[in-house]
Amino acid sequence: MPVAEQGVPVGQQGEAVPVAARRLGKSPDTIRSAIRRGKLSTTKGNDGEWRVWLPAESPPEAGELPDSHRQELDNLRAELVETMRRATDSATMVAKLRERVARLGGEATVIAELKAQLAWHRTPWWQRLIG
Repeated sequence: MPVAEQGVPVGQQGEAVPVAARRLGKSPDTIRSAIRRGKLSTTKGNDGEWRVWLPAESPPEAGELPDSHRQELDNLRAELVETMRRATDSATMVAKLRERVARLGGEATVIAELKAQLAWHRTPWWQRLIG
């Protein structure tokens, strides 16, 4: 591809500063600072906005993931959903078990009281009378 005297590819458009900042994962102020220091090439568009020429190795935007990364992301999302479902099921099971333990704890005291009453009633009447 032909290149102009400033190293800017001919026939391509640069990115606006906010778009370039998002693609590079930097703030717009950082991009403007790099422009002032001469680290990034720019041209002024017909609309009066500065256009930044990004290096070829700039990362793709969020919607432009390679298929292998997109598939891995989908797998991780599915695994997360399954893990959250299991955690919810586990929390429900723990709540049910705590309720049963509380109920059994109450039943244990009732059982102990009934055993004590049964033992008292099994004693001969004369022992109950004496004390």
